[in-house]
Amino acid sequence: MSDLVRVGRVGKPHGLDGSFFVERGSEDEERFAVGASLHVDGEPAKVVASKSSRGRPVIRLDREAPRGAELAVP
Repeated sequence: MSDLVRVGRVGKPHGLDGSFFVERGSEDEERFAVGASLHVDGEPAKVVASKSSRGRPVIRLDREAPRGAELAVP
């Protein structure tokens, strides 16, 4: 049994720096703030860049995240 709660999925890329849209993202903006810890398909990652585009979160992590991967928090 996992102790992680899904807060979104890796969506389409945004720009050339590895940023991506968060699909079905949590309404809690702090989940995607710079410095926040997330799990990508169960593996830890940190948010290193965060912004919004068309009302949706756009983030970049400290490691690669495949499109469709689950984003979760403990």
